Amino acid sequence: MTWFRSDDGFPEHAKTDRLEAVTGGGYPYAAARCVWHDMGCDCSARLTDGAFDTARAIRVVRLPKAVVLRALENLAAAGLIESRGENLWAFHDWLDYQPTRASVLSQRDAAKERQRESRAKRTVSRCDTAVTHSEVTPSVTAPRPDPTRPDPSQREKTPPPPVAGAARRVADET
Repeated sequence: MTWFRSDDGFPEHAKTDRLEAVTGGGYPYAAARCVWHDMGCDCSARLTDGAFDTARAIRVVRLPKAVVLRALENLAAAGLIESRGENLWAFHDWLDYQPTRASVLSQRDAAKERQRESRAKRTVSRCDTAVTHSEVTPSVTAPRPDPTRPDPSQREKTPPPPVAGAARRVADET
């Protein structure tokens, strides 16, 4: 899983102030920030190095198409994204703040290799210390008692529990 890195100072950044001025604030400003955030998450998840197309933005953001289109224009005017041709966009300075596709894939491959080596070591160590079934199982096995049923031979040996008032009756009879 990759993470989209966003500066905690983003709400007060100069480009955010510029975005508010470009949009006039309110709903268009909120929609543009939504598009910026959602597309950042999408680009991180899909490892696009910050590039996306208009159709993908419309699908991911789930706002009306006209709102998304206007938000993209406003984000470009504020300098948060750049136009890369007809219906193509890219985050400004993506590679300065986000990991590249190549570095993420390299880290994933290294993690897979570490995991493979770790599993191989665990398998070898288990095989070295494994005990065979014949070493554990005795040659003659005695029947095991069923713990859910009382042993009838034990019932005969155990005296019955005392009954309340029984001692008084015995004393009265003598």
